[in-house]
Amino acid sequence: MKVQFSGNNANVDNAVERTNELLQDPAFFDAIRAHPKFDRSTATPVQIADLMQQSATVVEVKLYKSKWPLSKALAYEDHNYPNTVFLNSRRLDRSLASICATIVHECVHAVDALDKDLRFGHGGNDPNGKENTAPYWIGDLAYEMISGKPATFAQVFADMDSEWA
Repeated sequence: MKVQFSGNNANVDNAVERTNELLQDPAFFDAIRAHPKFDRSTATPVQIADLMQQSATVVEVKLYKSKWPLSKALAYEDHNYPNTVFLNSRRLDRSLASICATIVHECVHAVDALDKDLRFGHGGNDPNGKENTAPYWIGDLAYEMISGKPATFAQVFADMDSEWA
């Protein structure tokens, strides 16, 4: 799996570069494999890590500007464009680790959408009670590995001062 961005935003350029480094790090996938079980998942952590690590998918990051200036949405994915992460350009004034975590969260959705037999999403957009779903937990892991800070769901949210889409 690889992430690419062809826009003009230094924060996103840096986040994509760092996310790609993380997606090449065996320790990242070993940490996913070591997780006991994800909620709302028909896939094991080993299956999810293998799908992500072995995927030749290129995920394109594109910016969009939310219609509502106070939108809390950081990003979204669209099943019609499973290899695209749409980042809210109004919500990019945050840490590198936070932007990377959002990209990784959406990459988990992309891999989930491409597999016809397994499901490992989180349901609707309300993040409450979804800390142990694959997209949120793996996003937290990305945040922790990039920031070097122990990450809990609450800490990641405090850094983002927002909700994940």
